Amino acid sequence: MNQKRAFTLKNLTEILSETTDRVTIYRALKLFLKEGIVAKAMNAKGHTCFFYLDHLPDNKQTEAYLECENCDQIFGLPSLPDQYLNQLNAYQVKPLATLLKGQCQRADCAG
Repeated sequence: MNQKRAFTLKNLTEILSETTDRVTIYRALKLFLKEGIVAKAMNAKGHTCFFYLDHLPDNKQTEAYLECENCDQIFGLPSLPDQYLNQLNAYQVKPLATLLKGQCQRADCAG
């Protein structure tokens, strides 16, 4: 399993179905989120996706991530500006991490 890409709960259930049930997978994901091992973000289809943080610089959690359309690798995007986040806080909005699709800038990516 390529740990630099995102997986939905359905993907993980299909991959691990022979050895692990859905409830166990969900409980493990909740623990991994709490411990900062994985992050979750909403993709363009409205599905919650999970991915390891170990390959991102400083295991950085942010509001937006890029999923490369060619290599499926996940990249952390810059944080939103403080002025924008402060405005959201005034409305008591909790930003939802988003998984955007696009092209990465790695030289070895076939894009």
